[in-house]
Amino acid sequence: MKRIRFGRRKAKRGRTLARHDSGQAMVELALALPLLLLILVGIFEFARAYSIKQSLVNAAREGARLAAVQSPLDSAAVDSAITFYMSANNVAVDSIRMSATDAATGAAKSFPAANPGDAVTIAVFSNYRFILVGPVLSLFGGSFKNGVDLGSQATMRKE
Repeated sequence: MKRIRFGRRKAKRGRTLARHDSGQAMVELALALPLLLLILVGIFEFARAYSIKQSLVNAAREGARLAAVQSPLDSAAVDSAITFYMSANNVAVDSIRMSATDAATGAAKSFPAANPGDAVTIAVFSNYRFILVGPVLSLFGGSFKNGVDLGSQATMRKE
């Protein structure tokens, strides 16, 4: 009875012979590597976008806090504080909106005319452009070519 051996054959000097699969790993790597790199770069891109979003949240909070404790209310000081905070985090600010709401009636009023007890709202906006993911996804019909608008707002009562 003949023994059937499974596995690889042995060469004369004890080396194992490969069964025609020497290029298989290279082809698998060539197919999987671009997808893996796209996922990895996407993770970094979205982490950077989230970091910028958190910077916008903190800048809006800082601006609202400054506006809440400031007397008299100066929109230029709030604007410069937000711009300084965002430039320290290397983020460009596209727009800053400031508004005030009367505490008694709830009606909107001009920002510099806010009285103690009025709600002061600061909104900060920026556009984040994806560096690598955007152009790649635009090839497949994605909509990240122009970037994503990020923003945050904070409301505090004027002291």
